[in-house]
Amino acid sequence: MIFYPPLVRSEYNYLKHEYKYVKYHIVGLVDDVEFWFRPGKDSIVEYRSASRFGDYDFEVNRKRIKALRLELEKRGWVSQDTMQIPYQI
Repeated sequence: MIFYPPLVRSEYNYLKHEYKYVKYHIVGLVDDVEFWFRPGKDSIVEYRSASRFGDYDFEVNRKRIKALRLELEKRGWVSQDTMQIPYQI
């Protein structure tokens, strides 16, 4: 899977993309996907995906980040710690 969402903000060490989609009969949902390239010699990139609206997103953002991570690993990137956040019910 290759990702081509619109780039809405670009700085020296920061990128922000917007994923707009129609799913589950809800129109106009936007998710933000952000990348922060930490300064230093370790070349660590932190990234996140979050919905702008609501508390539950049908695990769309979790799946998006996992697919992104797997694609980057195929291209030679190495994942460090993965943060597991428990769901709040």
